Amino acid sequence: MIGLTTAEDLLIQACAGTQAIEADRATRGSIAGMLTGFIRPYWFFGGLDTEMIELRKMTRALCHKLYRNWQSDASIYMDMSLFKPYVYDQASVDRYFDAKNEPSRILFAIMLDGRPIGELQLKRIDWEKAECTLSIHMQNDAVKGKGYGTQAERLAVQYAFEKLGMAVIHADAVLKNTRSQHVLEKVGFHLVGEDDMFRTYRMER
Repeated sequence: MIGLTTAEDLLIQACAGTQAIEADRATRGSIAGMLTGFIRPYWFFGGLDTEMIELRKMTRALCHKLYRNWQSDASIYMDMSLFKPYVYDQASVDRYFDAKNEPSRILFAIMLDGRPIGELQLKRIDWEKAECTLSIHMQNDAVKGKGYGTQAERLAVQYAFEKLGMAVIHADAVLKNTRSQHVLEKVGFHLVGEDDMFRTYRMER
């Protein structure tokens, strides 16, 4: 049986192939309040053999843990001359983490069995228009193609709509990244445009 988790940085917790049975709809006055105050998780239940995915507020320590085992993803490069294998560097990760902590963005770690396997961002948050953009990157090939990204995106969509009060979520995918396009469409995004590099998607509440 799954019990309640009380960690302050736990935002959402889930099991695969599920339906939410509980949601805390209490309003918070700011992103800071949402991220630092206790937030009751959304609970999802699957079979006994399902693996649990969580979204947690990214910390500096989680960011370093994630990027120590990071691999560059060739599928996000339309111009392969720009592709370079990733090499972990502590100072670079610190700069990255600091740059991502700004008011119009929430950075999550995608957690599996207590370890980070990817990152997900709700960015370009426009409170007046109630719109934001979702982006996601998985750590390496070992955690791709197993449904973890799909679970994470579903949790983020629910969080954006029900917790942040967003009305529209945007996303995009590089043209050759058909896996990412498939996941977006599976989660419920609709294709709204295409250029020579990206397909753009939209989901309304």
